[in-house]
Amino acid sequence: MGQVLHGIAGDFLRALIKAVPYEVHTVLTDHGIHFTTPSNTASAAR
Repeated sequence: MGQVLHGIAGDFLRALIKAVPYEVHTVLTDHGIHFTTPSNTASAAR
């Protein structure tokens, strides 16, 4: 099941990159360190 979800996520990101009129540099997820590490100064979870 995990590989299927990874494939769906990859397909979505590839379609998104083709659809938007600008270059996508970084994709942050809710599981990324920027969101889950409260001590991180760049954390959105502050």
